[in-house]
Amino acid sequence: MQHPPTTVPPLVFDFEGAAAIPVGHQVDITVFEPDGGEPGVLIIDRTTGVVYAPWWLYERRSMIVREGPRPHELRTDLRVRGRVQARVLQCRVLMTRQHSQSEQQRTTLVVAPI
Repeated sequence: MQHPPTTVPPLVFDFEGAAAIPVGHQVDITVFEPDGGEPGVLIIDRTTGVVYAPWWLYERRSMIVREGPRPHELRTDLRVRGRVQARVLQCRVLMTRQHSQSEQQRTTLVVAPI
């Protein structure tokens, strides 16, 4: 008996920051456990090689903000919540304002696992 192919529903990732990834690009997405805020989302655009990530994946939140380049290696104490390789179906980058704070960028990615 032959079974119909199963379709995996699209996944939605919504996170702080701007990650304007074109529709059709292949991405590697890793979600890390929160470190005092929302989970950390690291995205590697496999089509371009560009990496999108919050700064705290590279340095502890308690560190003093400093001038100059940030480390290129991820922190060793991070815990991975999940990983997926996918193709971008939709991408939206919004400017948001919470309470009376300044505007912040927020990205919503809809992806199809591959």
